[in-house]
Amino acid sequence: PEYEQKKKKKARFLSARRAYGAPSMPPKHTASQQAALAKAWRESDTKYLKPGQKKELATATKLSESQVYIYFQNQRSKLPGAKKTETQKTNRNAAAVAKSHADDDGRLCWNC
Repeated sequence: PEYEQKKKKKARFLSARRAYGAPSMPPKHTASQQAALAKAWRESDTKYLKPGQKKELATATKLSESQVYIYFQNQRSKLPGAKKTETQKTNRNAAAVAKSHADDDGRLCWNC
């Protein structure tokens, strides 16, 4: 029964989204748009858009500025070294705090 309720709730949510014109899948870029974005990505030395470059690229590709920004953001996330998960960061930070604040018995020092 609980599974069926969740399933019905999800179906209502999806049908409500479609009723308001929300696409079920994100729109794909055309080949020419993809080529222009990829070329701009390859040519950018810092992998960040310069102030006027986002608007210029958006008008040239007939995309919104936010779509151009998100394309660059997604490409940066694919770079090596960018795939550190939150749990890895949290575990590393917790271990450092525990190590630096432990007393002689290995218990955490809460007075610091």
